[in-house]
Amino acid sequence: IISPASVVNVWSLSPTVKTLKLYVNHYKNMSFKAGQWLDLMIPKISRIGGYSMVSSPVSFEKDGILQLAVKFSDHAPTYWVHTQCAVGNAVSISFGGEVFYDPKPEDSSQDLLLIGGGIGINPLFSIMNRVADFNLAKQSTENSSGYQPGNTLLLYSSSIASELLFKQCLEGGCVACDHCIDHCRGS
Repeated sequence: IISPASVVNVWSLSPTVKTLKLYVNHYKNMSFKAGQWLDLMIPKISRIGGYSMVSSPVSFEKDGILQLAVKFSDHAPTYWVHTQCAVGNAVSISFGGEVFYDPKPEDSSQDLLLIGGGIGINPLFSIMNRVADFNLAKQSTENSSGYQPGNTLLLYSSSIASELLFKQCLEGGCVACDHCIDHCRGS
């Protein structure tokens, strides 16, 4: 499924990474799993950009907002994100990817070890947001019939300290919802 979307926010997350918030028009007809990527189609650019999402599927189901973190390169869609992308721009998206985190309610608890570097944090951050969703659901209900995640450990590095994405969120234990990215940039 390809859906139109619009840019609702864009900001610099690091010296080389821009973050986008997209509102997906037909989000009620779409879904994704934590850790998947999306194809980003930009009008007048023939190449398609493939980017891992940082959002939780639960948050997307509620409000149709997706968050991406895109590292600079001269790849046409990525270059557009860094040099021309603005609030209100129209794009199209579709979901893909066969590697994801999607435990079922009847699954036994599993510990997670997530290992990544640099921009590779994106799908891991999506997975961590999904684990946080499970933990919040467990806290907010007396019925414990849903999936119960085990311990989650993230090993994450970058060759440059300024490129440790979501560092404040991760150090502050803020990975509890998709609004963490907004919190990290102070809005």
